[in-house]
Amino acid sequence: MRLPLNPQIASTFVGLSNYISILSDPGFWHSLWMTVWYTALVVAGSTALGLGVAMFFNREFRLRKTARSLVILSYVTPSISLVFAWKYMFNNGYGIVNYLGVDLLRLYDRAPLWFGQSR
Repeated sequence: MRLPLNPQIASTFVGLSNYISILSDPGFWHSLWMTVWYTALVVAGSTALGLGVAMFFNREFRLRKTARSLVILSYVTPSISLVFAWKYMFNNGYGIVNYLGVDLLRLYDRAPLWFGQSR
């Protein structure tokens, strides 16, 4: 199958022949079955594991609050890292956004203060 990279080259309409070709291929049906099977296993496994962890944290044990805090911390940490990454990118002294806007594209005369006041 050749796909032209130049839109000026004339193309021919093939109709439904590609669909008929893929639906008659036994490899396609095997791949589709494996995808459905994998999806079912992952959903069932994730549900069972999540239920088990939830039942574990619902029981009384010695460091229950600490364990819950550590689980919540694992959800919060990527957001905190993302805030610092965006703050670094928009820094008016060395951020990549101001480098692109001021130095490369010349959109601004000087770097704007994205998260500050101009006073």
